[in-house]
Amino acid sequence: MIFLHKILWFSKNCLILPNIYKKIMFKLIKKQKSMKKILLITLIAMLSIATANAQIAKGTTISLARVTGLDFSYASEEDQHLTQFELNAAVGYFVIDNLALVGQVGFAYSKWSDSESRSGFNFGLGARYYFVKTAYGQVGYAGQKVKDVDLANYVGLEIGYDIFISDNVFLEPAVYYAKGFSDVDKSSTFGLSFGIGIKF
Repeated sequence: MIFLHKILWFSKNCLILPNIYKKIMFKLIKKQKSMKKILLITLIAMLSIATANAQIAKGTTISLARVTGLDFSYASEEDQHLTQFELNAAVGYFVIDNLALVGQVGFAYSKWSDSESRSGFNFGLGARYYFVKTAYGQVGYAGQKVKDVDLANYVGLEIGYDIFISDNVFLEPAVYYAKGFSDVDKSSTFGLSFGIGIKF
C-alpha cells in the first residue's frame, strides 16, 4: 500500500509538472506581450506629447538683440579678408505654428583687407521655421546702406538653436551664409552670430 501510495503521489505531483510549467509560461508570455503593448502605447503617447510641445503656436512673438560677425566671418572676393560686425534688433511673429516672419534693423561695420572701413545701417526680412521647439532654419533678404555707396543686397541662410535660460528668455547662437547680388558687393560670407531673445 505504501508503494502504491508513492506511485500515485508521483503521478499526481510530478507527471503533471510539465502541464503546470506550460500554463505558467503561457501566462508569463501573455503578460509580457501585454507589457510590450503597454510600453508601445506609452511610447507613442510620449512622442505625441513631445510633438505637441515642440510646436510654437501661431500668434507667438519673439524679439531679439543680436551681434553678428565678431570677426569670425569669412568672405571670398578676390582672396580678400573681410572684417565684419553687425548689431541688430529683430522681431518675429508666428503666422502659423512653427513659422515666423522676421524683420530686423541695425548697425553694420565692414572692412575689406585692401580698402577703407565703412559703416551704415542694415535692414532685412526673412522667414524662420522651427523644426523642433529650439532649433530653426531661416532664409531671407538683407540690405545694407553705407554713406556715398549704393545699396548692397544679400540673400542669406541661417541655422540656429535657442537655449532657454527661463520660460521666456533664451540665448541664440547661430551660423549663417550670405550671398551678395548687387554691383556693390557680390561676395559670399560665412559667419557666426549670437543673440538674446524674449518669447511672448
